[in-house]
Amino acid sequence: LANVYGGGTQGGTTTNTTVTIEAGAVITGNVYGGAHKATVGNTADNSGTTTVNIVGGTMDDWETVEDVPWKEYMSKITKITIEGTQNIGKNAFNGASSIQSITIGESVTSIGDYSFKGFPLTTISLPSQLKSIGMNSFENCLKLTEIQIPNEVTIIGEYSFKGCTSTKVYWPVSITTSSNNIFE
Repeated sequence: LANVYGGGTQGGTTTNTTVTIEAGAVITGNVYGGAHKATVGNTADNSGTTTVNIVGGTMDDWETVEDVPWKEYMSKITKITIEGTQNIGKNAFNGASSIQSITIGESVTSIGDYSFKGFPLTTISLPSQLKSIGMNSFENCLKLTEIQIPNEVTIIGEYSFKGCTSTKVYWPVSITTSSNNIFE
């Protein structure tokens, strides 16, 4: 991805930004907001919407949030769409504190460790073909009120829902491997 344009204020009108990233792609080059160079979604009045679309391929795992290619935009991301990829990489959206909506396509079968740590959403819909949820994946999602674990899930990692003290988790009978420390 060489350059991304949008998300600026032109003539007093704030535009939205959409960044489409192929899973596994390396983001290089510049990101421009409207007529001025800026971080994606950083409009002059800071009211733009930043959308990240992940499409196809296999998403990388990143050891830390600092390694995630869109780390600079993490606190500004308001909408995420993930389609056509089988996994959500480790730390992929850890720290996306402004998120307002997320769509996870049916192709996703695995959620990596720490992927949605600290998400501010009250609900999240998981794809019916999901098979595994990584450790700490929903840790400290303090606003999460309920989550339905799909019937295909057989593995839930340690501390997946750590700190989610107000969350109702609807659990399928299909789970064969899980830690005793899912909520600790």
